[in-house]
Amino acid sequence: TDSAPRYVLSLRGCGVHDDGWKRNRRHRSKQKEPPLDEPGAYFFVFSIYLRSDFENIEDSEVVPLLRFSTPSIAEKNLWMQLLSETCDYCETTDFLEYEASRVAEDALQQRQQVRMAAAMPEAKEGTLPPLFFAPSQVTPRLSRRPSFTSKISPEKCHRPLRPEVGDIDKRDERSKKAYPPSKPMHRSAQPSFLSAEAKAPNYRGLFNLGVVVLLVSNFRLLLDTIQRHGFVMQK
Repeated sequence: TDSAPRYVLSLRGCGVHDDGWKRNRRHRSKQKEPPLDEPGAYFFVFSIYLRSDFENIEDSEVVPLLRFSTPSIAEKNLWMQLLSETCDYCETTDFLEYEASRVAEDALQQRQQVRMAAAMPEAKEGTLPPLFFAPSQVTPRLSRRPSFTSKISPEKCHRPLRPEVGDIDKRDERSKKAYPPSKPMHRSAQPSFLSAEAKAPNYRGLFNLGVVVLLVSNFRLLLDTIQRHGFVMQK
């Protein structure tokens, strides 16, 4: 991610060493000694080391900078070739000139940061100076003006001040079409249950619900009574 630190390793003065291969114990092969080109049978190891370490220490005692492993011998050979070419390029004059220019740019940026911090002591470390956070000039808000794109007909200008009865009915029909009765503005308030205009409450549904609850709760008792005594019908 962008917030994670990044580490850059220069391969100047480094070399590539072939550390051989190691058998993969989890791999099941049909042969007792599988060939090296069998995929997944071996781990091929190679490492990056400092060339100065090999001058005074034996190969077995050298601690590599980085060690890699891959299950493919072809991939190992390709990586070793690319890393060897990169190590050789780091010893050329072109790379040394590039390194010197980059060091000079870093030093120039550090001097500029120190100069800006001295010029603006109120700025905190790791933030932009206060100049960048200055409030921008507030533009005056323009009042709304009518648009003159639509042409005004003389009929609209000479409307009667008092509309006729037929016009009011048409306007009501238009408002009903534009605003259906399902919207809150067209809902009518119901009278209170305590007022004289209120309708008599109907408790038939509540009574039916109570009967159903009694039948369900006393279902076993009703079955036992019917099995013992049966139905009693009188004409």
